[in-house]
Amino acid sequence: MSVKIFFCKCDEPWDEARVSVALAKLPAGIREKIARYKDPADRQSRIQGKLLLMKMIEDFRLDLSLDNLEYTEFNKPYLGRDFDFSISHCENLVVCAGALCAKIGIDIEPVREIDINDYRQELTTGEWYLINHSKDASRAFLQTWTKKEALLKATGRGIDMDMSYIDVSNNVITVHKEHFSLFPVTYDESFVAHIALCIDYNKMRAANVRFEMTTEAFDDIK
Repeated sequence: MSVKIFFCKCDEPWDEARVSVALAKLPAGIREKIARYKDPADRQSRIQGKLLLMKMIEDFRLDLSLDNLEYTEFNKPYLGRDFDFSISHCENLVVCAGALCAKIGIDIEPVREIDINDYRQELTTGEWYLINHSKDASRAFLQTWTKKEALLKATGRGIDMDMSYIDVSNNVITVHKEHFSLFPVTYDESFVAHIALCIDYNKMRAANVRFEMTTEAFDDIK
């Protein structure tokens, strides 16, 4: 099984001409949704996320198109039964993860100081203990938080699930009778990221799971 992770760093804002060229590559329905974002940076990151998804579809050699993008009752986007993907944005970084025949979720956060007391109600007793006994409470919290968010995305249920009941102290968790494994993703030390993959951790070696990371600059969009 191959898990692909595509990154794009937004080092500079796109001008209107570049935005127009990029938008023209996307279906009308997606363009309309992106247009609702008032902040230019938000629009750009959403465009880049969809372009990364297009690159991933091409890289997997799938007969799929963003024209076929649909949403579940919990508002999780999907394209095909045998392909799952997840997109995350934070500050100047966009990431898209995809897998065949397995549910996947990814979340990324910039490293920063966190008042962990603000999130006490979102954490289990075990998570709270580990964070408070770590050398860097803020980083430990972000590691826990990205695990939780990635898991919510992978299950496809989002806010329908209560974070305070999801314990990610270990890297294996069962949700609604499905087994998920959690993996850290290293891009650089200024970000923390995790992937949740619907596969039993103990069966990882037999499944021959490989993680492939790619950085995309979209220099061809001008």
